[in-house]
Amino acid sequence: MVVRRIAGVVLVVLAALGAGVAPAGATAAEAACRTGPKLVDVYYRFVDDQVLNAEGRVVGLASGVGRFELYRKGPNTFCAVSTLTGTFTLFGGESPAGTGTVPAGLRGHVVGVNVLQFTGTFQPELPTRGYVGEFDANCNQFECETPIRFGRQYVVTDGPPAVLDYRFVHYSRCGIWVDALTYTQGDIAC
Repeated sequence: MVVRRIAGVVLVVLAALGAGVAPAGATAAEAACRTGPKLVDVYYRFVDDQVLNAEGRVVGLASGVGRFELYRKGPNTFCAVSTLTGTFTLFGGESPAGTGTVPAGLRGHVVGVNVLQFTGTFQPELPTRGYVGEFDANCNQFECETPIRFGRQYVVTDGPPAVLDYRFVHYSRCGIWVDALTYTQGDIAC
């Protein structure tokens, strides 16, 4: 019964993500990525993944649900669109954009998208459709024991992926902070 409820909630959230709800509209990189044969379309839960500010400093941990789509762009070239929605808890101290401070334990919500390009060989280690499980990154403020790298579950890569675009919108009672590839806007500062 609990599994059925979780699956129902996940499907509703993913339907919203697929409809372009998170965050506002597709970028050119995202739209270009979503062409070609779709090889993978899966959803999953993630737990204790790091929230990074624009400088790469860990400011908190997030958990939620995600969707991973992988498209073939050429014989050994792939493009991935990862969308997520969830909650975060900040560690406290300097605010994510550095304009003030936040109390430890401040909670909020996050929606986001990440667009990556891979080169390598398609060799799926997980199912290519449907729900693929829960992934616990086991992160803390300094490191992750088991970082979540979904692309590597499907493509044996020739190197690190190229980041084509990303944008994450974080909101809490203390403000709204947008972290994107080409800009950072607002902050969460109490």
